[in-house]
Amino acid sequence: MPDLTGWLLDLYEEESGGLALWLIGDDGGRHRLRQDFSITFYAAGPNAQLKALWAWLKRHPLKPRLSRDQKRDILQDGLTTVLKIETENAFRQPQLFQEMARQFPELDYYDADLGITLRHMARFGTFPLARCYARADESRLVSELRVLDSAWDLDPPRAPLRVLSLRPDCDPAHAEPQTLIAAHEGREYHFSLEYERPLLINLRALLTRLDPDMLLTAYGDTWLLPRLMELGTRHNLPLPLSRDPQRGVMHKKEGSYFSYGQIIYRGQQILLYGRCHIDGRNAMMWQDYDLDGALENARITGLPIQTAARVSPGTGISSMQITTALRNDILVPWRKQAAEKPKTAADLIRYDQGGLVYQPITGLHFDVGMIDFISMYPSIMVRSNISPETPFPDRLGS
Repeated sequence: MPDLTGWLLDLYEEESGGLALWLIGDDGGRHRLRQDFSITFYAAGPNAQLKALWAWLKRHPLKPRLSRDQKRDILQDGLTTVLKIETENAFRQPQLFQEMARQFPELDYYDADLGITLRHMARFGTFPLARCYARADESRLVSELRVLDSAWDLDPPRAPLRVLSLRPDCDPAHAEPQTLIAAHEGREYHFSLEYERPLLINLRALLTRLDPDMLLTAYGDTWLLPRLMELGTRHNLPLPLSRDPQRGVMHKKEGSYFSYGQIIYRGQQILLYGRCHIDGRNAMMWQDYDLDGALENARITGLPIQTAARVSPGTGISSMQITTALRNDILVPWRKQAAEKPKTAADLIRYDQGGLVYQPITGLHFDVGMIDFISMYPSIMVRSNISPETPFPDRLGS
């Protein structure tokens, strides 16, 4: 096949091994390529345990390549002796690692549970919607991949994304929706939810004809897409939600987490292969930065677009730290082993200045003023020199 230039839309592991890469070509096509990609991770601990793990891995069906190595652990002085484990099957590596962790829980593991996009970013410099040049053979196996721009470009060329919006005519939590509204480039299509089979036939035709790169939905994670998939199963008319015909969709369970004094609920997630799905009602800070902000977040963090839209800024920063560690050949621990050292009251006053978050007093209050620091926070960091890398003053009050 001819060489390709375009935008990298999605990449993920193939069950047979290697990766699938989707490019939005300059020729207007959407191209699925394959790339060989090995996964390397490490184990460290007592020699007896490492020898036992070595023997266990030698008998494993995946037959990973094994060797001893010395790597840098940022939490320890000097180099750490590790068992290096390399497998060609990126899809089955997580299962291999989970089996290892169950069999040998006493060992420390590194680079073991990292997202495939972060590994790819560290190795090839890629990121979502990167401008790329790809050379592939007739079987679409990539032999050369080069990134043509930077994630930090201030005004990158816009990818020609085909976006299809889907939303019910009301909030499903308040009333039963009657109509599904689809929108594309200023045109709207209204499908009755009462007549299930015609709904599926018309929506299948629309997805096939438009072949969108992205589905933007309202309540897509928690109601709309699960409902459509259930109807597709009932009528034996499955919808081509993922562009990749060999894959279905990925479900991530709902959950809650504690942040800044409140418990935040996050609904289940429906993620696609070969195209992206973003539920604006289940996306973190979507009301603040919309699609352009989500795409920018994905570019600089290296997270997949549909993931970057749903996670907090802290998760994005952690992803950038992981990529930096991989590029600098620093081990990334599976679980953080180092707890914070105990501090005296004087130490807490010195090191935790500005770190106290006051909880509001429960009750009814009048004449309350509010200062919103969300948009001003970056400028405050710059002008007041309070960014994370700022050195501590020599003494209090300086």
